[in-house]
Amino acid sequence: MAEPLLTFEDFAPGEVAEYGDWLVDREDMVAFAREFDPQPMHLSEEARAEPCWAS
Repeated sequence: MAEPLLTFEDFAPGEVAEYGDWLVDREDMVAFAREFDPQPMHLSEEARAEPCWAS
């Protein structure tokens, strides 16, 4: 039997749920950044090496 779908309101403040280990490699991180936060500093080694606050 499948677990019921939980929503935000089903969780109490401070409640913790553990789901086991998850191995994330560089390719996974870049794929996530490309889809959800495609900033140059997340996608390019060259951009990452530049200071963020340079004017």
